[in-house]
Amino acid sequence: MAQHRNLKNYARLAPSAVALMTGLAASQGAWAAAASEATRVDEVVVTAQRRAEKLEDVPASVSVVNGDTLASSGIVRFQDLGQSVVGVQIARTGVFTQPAIRGVTTLISGGGYENNVGVYIDGFYQSDAVAINADLANIQDVEVLKGAQGTLYGRNATGGAILVNTLRPSDKLEGSVSAGYGRFNEKSVGFYVSGPIVDRVKGSIAGYWRKNDGYIRDVSGFDAAPFSTGTVRAKLEIDPIDDVTVTLGYNHLYLNDPRSATYVEYAQLPAGFTGTSLRDQSSVNFRTINLVKSDDYTILTEVKTPIGKLTSHTGYTEKTPYIIYDFDGDKQQKLAASGLSSQRTWQQGVDYSIDVIPKLDLVVGGFYYYDKYANRDGSGFAGGVRFTQTSLGITTEAYSGYIDGTYQVSDKLFVTAGGRYSHEEKTVAYRTTVGALANTLLTPRSASFKRFTPRFSVRYQITDETNIYASFSKGFKSGTYATAVGPPALEIPIKQESVNSYEVGVKTVGSNWRWSSAAYYYDYTNLQVSTTQIINGLLTQILGNAKSAEIYGVESEVTANLTDQFEVGAGIAYNHARYKDLKNAVGTGVNPTTGLNATAIQNWSGLSMVRAPDWTANVHGTYKTPMFGGETALTGSVAYSSKYIPNNPSTFETQTVPPNTNKAQRFYTKGYTLVNLQAAWTDPSEKFTVSVYGNNVFNDRYLLTNSGSTFGSYRQFNEPRTYGTRLKYAF
Repeated sequence: MAQHRNLKNYARLAPSAVALMTGLAASQGAWAAAASEATRVDEVVVTAQRRAEKLEDVPASVSVVNGDTLASSGIVRFQDLGQSVVGVQIARTGVFTQPAIRGVTTLISGGGYENNVGVYIDGFYQSDAVAINADLANIQDVEVLKGAQGTLYGRNATGGAILVNTLRPSDKLEGSVSAGYGRFNEKSVGFYVSGPIVDRVKGSIAGYWRKNDGYIRDVSGFDAAPFSTGTVRAKLEIDPIDDVTVTLGYNHLYLNDPRSATYVEYAQLPAGFTGTSLRDQSSVNFRTINLVKSDDYTILTEVKTPIGKLTSHTGYTEKTPYIIYDFDGDKQQKLAASGLSSQRTWQQGVDYSIDVIPKLDLVVGGFYYYDKYANRDGSGFAGGVRFTQTSLGITTEAYSGYIDGTYQVSDKLFVTAGGRYSHEEKTVAYRTTVGALANTLLTPRSASFKRFTPRFSVRYQITDETNIYASFSKGFKSGTYATAVGPPALEIPIKQESVNSYEVGVKTVGSNWRWSSAAYYYDYTNLQVSTTQIINGLLTQILGNAKSAEIYGVESEVTANLTDQFEVGAGIAYNHARYKDLKNAVGTGVNPTTGLNATAIQNWSGLSMVRAPDWTANVHGTYKTPMFGGETALTGSVAYSSKYIPNNPSTFETQTVPPNTNKAQRFYTKGYTLVNLQAAWTDPSEKFTVSVYGNNVFNDRYLLTNSGSTFGSYRQFNEPRTYGTRLKYAF
């Protein structure tokens, strides 16, 4: 009965959504005829089901953005992906980047924690939430898989998965060199070379570097958060014998992005604190450093066999994060923190895509994952003197096996069923010294988590280019420890998350356009939530589980080549995401007597979940025209979001005001509309391209961070208007 009640909103929504989708799909012939002179859209092939398929044949919501579209839309960083895909937010808690898809995200941050939206680069899982905030260089395309990915991409993917695919080595010599300069003294350079080396061997190497002074100035006059990043990506593709391909990969990343840890205190300031209420201004004692160095070593092996394709992903990663920041955001030198960490990750995945069984496409696979995180020196400073020192270790070992098959029942009817079994064990240990006397030693503690996550879908092919589908999938995110290095009594495991995801949709493609739409409902249990507090002078993360949450919505995306010169794309999504049962949340309220922030037990039931705006939309267009013997491309993109909670769902409630009547959420950001423009001219030889761009041209500002602590409420805004020029030479 409970499940029946949970589905009632979806049951009301689904019939009207299906009717709308089917009606629009039936009109495709008239639309195509009206635009028959336009250029045909390219076929889009995705790997959402761990095999290459046309986008229209996949019974799930998948958004695809190619590398050229990202570049022309002014999207350089991973965190800007949400501007191109509706229903997606790339947010952060402190220095940790945390994607959200349809309101499914995490607020748990720290070394050794993982997101619940899986990120993969060239098929390799990315566990670290700092390094994924890299720039998008050398990109072929990005696939965004929406909804629980419990079977095929099932590692901590209750919200979905983001597949970043970089360029593979080419069959002929090609490459490019680029350079750019922009506002805030931004300088960037990049290169790419690819082609054959000897018989059966080809390779590629790409390099990229970007640096700027940042847009945050301190009241003392220095640049508080300068940004710099550099990456080198190399691939060597070897075909030792027919039907066998081995790709050796190496990727080095240097990233120093201190913006997210440059706190700006603006309200509820204790006595003696001054803070600053000015946007893009800080009041800190020193420049923030948020640095991560990463080295990835990968082996991709692909073997074509008589019964299908065998694929192996073998990877090893070394990361070294370092951070030092002024936590109180004030010139009083109350509290600062630093941390030097290391992370070593091994992963092995194997997929066998079998296609010789009549009417059946089958995928069988397994995945092993081992991660060892160590914070070798985490320190807290008061008045410039270290008063805490912590060493922390988190080890994660996991394995899983899965099987998934699509059976063709008839010429038009396809049924997919699959399942994954996951087992994970987490071990945590730390030692914390507070002052000269207090010493806490926690012996290692371990906890195991396991879950079977099935999926099932039905796809009906109305025409060769039009499909409708209905699907169910279960997602799983393992439990974890607080690892907050606070009192040992808080170091207890929290429950694993689980989500039941239901979806109906339609996909269709015409001669010059492509359209998809979906309606969905999520029944979410044991959602992991957290807030950050200061306990005994230590920055402590309070973890728990929301008993249940509910998400439902509809979304639609379309792309079209209106003429040979004019290409457009658009998307719109409505998403209703609410905590359903969360009565004992630890939040940050306001004490009515002092006017200062106060930790309180709050009731978040019925309130908005974080990073879940009710409405998101985007529009993208490119117009190409001959000019000066070459070609000019004019590109514009618009991204809209209604208001939402970026970091902290807390209300104004405090324990001093029983029965906690003020349930208004405090830390939201207003809605925004971002407009990016670019004009690029390519010479007649098609080798030189010069472009000028403006991002956020109307200077719409919203809050990336909005939260509160003992030292006051703090915030940070998105980047203001930026502009610049780029030059590229391709051969």
